[in-house]
Amino acid sequence: MEKCKLISKKIKGTILILLLLLGITSLNAQSLEENYNSLVVLKVQGLNAETYNKITAGINKESSITFEYSCLESDVIVIKCKHQFAQKADVQYFINNKFKQWIGTGKLEFIYLDVIAGGASKC
Repeated sequence: MEKCKLISKKIKGTILILLLLLGITSLNAQSLEENYNSLVVLKVQGLNAETYNKITAGINKESSITFEYSCLESDVIVIKCKHQFAQKADVQYFINNKFKQWIGTGKLEFIYLDVIAGGASKC
């Protein structure tokens, strides 16, 4: 009889540990799914009407990137993007790849980049 009680306690302990692990795994999965927003200010070397049109056409095809501002005279473009990256370097890599697709290899300088968890980007 005591043996049964001991086994019963071990089973209850094992079930409790499994439930705790499942809860932690669920929290980790939620944090991985968290959305981030970034405001990105870029200097695109040699920005002209042709490259501007290529960039805007590329941005218009993206659901996660919006065009905010541009100045052809100073080669500056401002975009907002929604993504899954918590690190600035990952956002830079993502943006660099997009611009390579849109305008080929060109000089792209990041003037400003923020990463905000959840919610909308704030100016």
